[in-house]
Amino acid sequence: MVIETRKPEETYELGRKMGREAEPGQIVCLSGDLGVGKTVFTQGFAAGLGIEGPVIYGLPGETKERWENDLRQAISLNVEHISAYHLIYEEDTPIYNMLKQHQISEVDEDSSLDFFTLLIEHLQKAGFEHYEISNFCRPGKYSRHNSSYWKGIPYLGCGPSAHSFDGMTREWNVSSIDTYIKGIEETTRAFEIEYLDQTTRYNEFIITTIRTVWGTPIEKLKQMFGNEMWEYCQRMAAPYLKNGKLEEHDGALRLTREGIFISDSIMSDLLWVD
Repeated sequence: MVIETRKPEETYELGRKMGREAEPGQIVCLSGDLGVGKTVFTQGFAAGLGIEGPVIYGLPGETKERWENDLRQAISLNVEHISAYHLIYEEDTPIYNMLKQHQISEVDEDSSLDFFTLLIEHLQKAGFEHYEISNFCRPGKYSRHNSSYWKGIPYLGCGPSAHSFDGMTREWNVSSIDTYIKGIEETTRAFEIEYLDQTTRYNEFIITTIRTVWGTPIEKLKQMFGNEMWEYCQRMAAPYLKNGKLEEHDGALRLTREGIFISDSIMSDLLWVD
């Protein structure tokens, strides 16, 4: 488990750079010292900052015992928000090369499901709300940034490579800072734009809303996309409503605890395919 913002492959090597071996599944802080990490978090709380502890599970050689120990340590840091992601092996990264050279092994699917189950159980028992597939928080401490995406709230991106969204279009500024500044000075902002058709907007609406505890609001779906798309969604959702993987709650279609484990399949079935 990792409490820091490095890429997974950088994290795996962090222990060696600090002059010690980083055990698979061992908690790692930027300082290399959990005590120092706690001090940093304590000072952050004192300054009125919202503190998040992102974690990665499914590390090479991870066991149930190590993962449970990591979760206990993460909880002991008294963070307000925890994002949890399974390790992904991206091509052309050091850890991917280690995998291909058989220096490390991936955890199996059953173990991954066990780790995710333990994650939910430990954090909910500690008082965290599981409000999005990979996100947990203390009561009311939702990520305002990510919640904007999940709720479809328009946003404006300022600076090179920044993205903007108004509900109908998506824009992204050029990556070159020189070109970006020149455009601002000449009042000809350099950017690209994508116009989102109804199918794209419907599919993004499903993907971003169904993954949260608030679910996909039924009336909003009808208003935005019409009865045809709602009836399609209803038809595709029916088997999952029947087997308890989806439920209707407060006027929204949302995943149940069991549905979270097959959320990718459910989302895929609800998507509109031309």
